Amino acid sequence: MFCCVGREHTISAEGSSRSHDAHAKDLNDRLVEKILCAVGEIPEGGKSEFEVNGTKIVVIFDRGKYYGIGAYCPHLKGRLINGVYRNGFIRCPSHGAKYDVSTGDIEDFPTFNCLPTYKVFQRGNYVVVETRESSLHSLASTDWTAAIPSSSNSPLQQTIIVIGTGPAGLTFVETLRKLGCTKKIEMITQEFELPYDRTMLNKKYIANATEGRLHDEEWYSRMNVEVRTNTRVLYINPKNKTLVLSNSSCMYYSKLFIAMGCVPRKLSVPGGKLANICYLRTMQDSVHLWNRAKGANVVCIGGSFIGMEAASVLVGVAESVTVVCTTEEPLPAFGRDVGAALRKYFDRKGIRVITRGRIEYLSGSEMGAVEAVHLVDGEILPADCVVVGIGVHPDTDILQTSGFPVSNNGYLIVDEEMRVEENIWAGGDMTQFPLALWNIPDAHIEHFQVAQKHGQIAAYSLMEQKCTKDIIPFFWGRFFDALSLKFSGRSGFNEDYLGTLLHGDLANFEFTKYYFKDDFVIGVASAGPSNAAVDFIDLFARKIKVTRREVEQNITDHWIDWRSS
Repeated sequence: MFCCVGREHTISAEGSSRSHDAHAKDLNDRLVEKILCAVGEIPEGGKSEFEVNGTKIVVIFDRGKYYGIGAYCPHLKGRLINGVYRNGFIRCPSHGAKYDVSTGDIEDFPTFNCLPTYKVFQRGNYVVVETRESSLHSLASTDWTAAIPSSSNSPLQQTIIVIGTGPAGLTFVETLRKLGCTKKIEMITQEFELPYDRTMLNKKYIANATEGRLHDEEWYSRMNVEVRTNTRVLYINPKNKTLVLSNSSCMYYSKLFIAMGCVPRKLSVPGGKLANICYLRTMQDSVHLWNRAKGANVVCIGGSFIGMEAASVLVGVAESVTVVCTTEEPLPAFGRDVGAALRKYFDRKGIRVITRGRIEYLSGSEMGAVEAVHLVDGEILPADCVVVGIGVHPDTDILQTSGFPVSNNGYLIVDEEMRVEENIWAGGDMTQFPLALWNIPDAHIEHFQVAQKHGQIAAYSLMEQKCTKDIIPFFWGRFFDALSLKFSGRSGFNEDYLGTLLHGDLANFEFTKYYFKDDFVIGVASAGPSNAAVDFIDLFARKIKVTRREVEQNITDHWIDWRSS
């Protein structure tokens, strides 16, 4: 139910949970039972894909037991038949999400939904699946019970408030409910939308502002979570446990989680405030970009993921697309060889990437709309629309005025439990945190999956329960809806690594690149069919050190069973 309070939008949520069996009964579900194959057709440790009533499932046979799971990762529908299976867990080959194959539970991000599971067993000489019709039509499962709000006589004092609705904030809320938290939860966001997948803003065409939502309104109702949209927090008073909001009202909290993220850096050159200069921060920004870009001459300023991914999506939408980057090649953190290969691939797709480019100024029409981008070398690029992706800075201004511990470069400082101080935690892009596996006390990493891990760790800490605090950075990029690039390990390392080794074909973007420090792998990038970057998530988590010599010897780039234990 939506209700407006002044200019603020509030999504109120009060509901009760229902079991899966009750849901199935309501739908008059019928039991589905089907023979899949003969015993022995799925080898030990292997997996096979089957179709049941029009739905594909994957069956894994391991140590005498069968496991049935959904065929597609709930995150972005990666095919799990190509996933990495090991010791009861499967990782999506696309983006590394990890699931327990017996329960479907999330073991690692990026994902917000559990994996559907099915009862698979041996009957005589055959392998049989047994499930309900409704289960076959669900790509994801959130079949865990929502907590009932506290019945405390002082409900305001029992409220947990979350500032920010990005991946850190939403994962924090989900994890609290999964751990049995019964307190009232309220989320506050400056945006007009329910939480959505921000990584999609520059990866796909966005038709309207409701695309990419991570959960629908009914989910928040079931989870008893209230979301206040179009609302900004102006001040935090930890002593009194209060927040001052943009409408001058106050809110009280018992516990607080802060995850306001980062904001885009703005152009500082003359003409930088002309109309139709787009910064991709919100869903509305993305909708505006795609509407403006149709049939237009588009210039993307910045050669990192935002600029390059946006440029690739605009092919066929815009009249022309040009990328201007200041570095020797795009994606500089991966090395000049990877950047050059990507630049040449873009050229084949009709996108010019200008390297070592310097913007002198932007010129516009009498109506104040951008018309051209002027480079220092004198070249003039026609531009009806400009996309700017030149980095971000943490959104921590109110935290500094509220007296929170902020680093010299503006990041909110947290400990290994994501705690700021008593009753306050924080996570996501705006934080500086310990990255224990690499002995880095002051890391700040702007990855979707890392933000989710922050939210999980903070929720466990609030509930005084233990969880692994190891954070293994992983991120991905996608170009032209076909070319994928994945990375795991020590990110932001372009000044840290002391050597690299490349396997595969750079020209066709089918390769694995290893980054070394002190003769050990600290990061892995892979593109095309290689799963090496996904494999190394587990190697890093298991604290297995891989040497340069071992990489040279392993020409297959297959690592999941490396030094199995």
